[in-house]
Amino acid sequence: MLKQLEYWIRKVIRETKDLEFDTHLIGVRTKKEDYPKAIFNRTLSEAVKRKYGSRFDPKNPDVQIICDIDKDEIEFYIKPVFLYGRYRKLVRGIPQTRWDCKECGGKGCEKCNYTGKMYPESVEEIIGDKVKEYFKAEEIILHGCGREDVDARMLGNGRPFVLEIRKPWKRRVDLNKLTEEINDSAKGKIEVLFLRYTERHAVRLIKAVRPKKVYLVNVKFEERVDKSKLLMALDELKGKEIVQRTPIRVLHRRANLKRIRKVYDCKLIEFNDSTAKIEFTCESGMYVKEMISGDFGRTKPSLSEILGVQCEVQELDVIGVEKIPLEEFGFL
Repeated sequence: MLKQLEYWIRKVIRETKDLEFDTHLIGVRTKKEDYPKAIFNRTLSEAVKRKYGSRFDPKNPDVQIICDIDKDEIEFYIKPVFLYGRYRKLVRGIPQTRWDCKECGGKGCEKCNYTGKMYPESVEEIIGDKVKEYFKAEEIILHGCGREDVDARMLGNGRPFVLEIRKPWKRRVDLNKLTEEINDSAKGKIEVLFLRYTERHAVRLIKAVRPKKVYLVNVKFEERVDKSKLLMALDELKGKEIVQRTPIRVLHRRANLKRIRKVYDCKLIEFNDSTAKIEFTCESGMYVKEMISGDFGRTKPSLSEILGVQCEVQELDVIGVEKIPLEEFGFL
């Protein structure tokens, strides 16, 4: 019995030498009914505490260590680390998260050049590669406060996000240095701001908040437009509640639902008789392209409908996401 205890103490210490944790829970698994599990658990836990200075936590430990006596192996269940921050996407053509290839479902085929992806990289992957390296983690999941289209830039103060870092062997890293390395390696495509540690509840909060968003849109008119007429249309659109059916362009991957979102403000920035640059401030969740085009009547009212001329978006940038009060109180 004593030799077995000594064996498992050495084994646990050896296999946790590269693992960072402040709290732990240790258990024994065996089919032997007369095995003294309670003694083993307590003795192993005390040995780990003496070695690393960690404390026993039965409810929410950084790591749960399961010693399988019958298989002579150890299993680790490591609590994820969560980071809050904002990102800016400075170029077009990058999705927020990985998109699996439509043809092969991510397995790799000739159409995707055997990458399994629709796009070579994503915001999640650009940020996640460095984060995985720093935290010695297995997987990274980016939870965004909404998402911009692939062909849109995310500028201004950036989009809030929570990064879920799964199976991290490191828990304490220099976030300022990590931020610098992410931004250097992104080569002007992505910029990360305000990284800080948070907890799991931040994922739910980031999905629930609906901050106002500001868009700068280059609009093309199907026919020549009088400036005064455009200003009147924008004035009419200001303050309107927009009823939108799920846009045709995303119906293949989203349910056909109806949503109501508000336009708070419209500002004409530049104009000639065939194009204009317009700034819109909208409620979170607005399909801005369709609010302008009308999407064949699926969005009402639209700028096209009010103006009486078909309008199409040439380029769109998100230039501001309203500050979330929860940021100031450390909930995010």
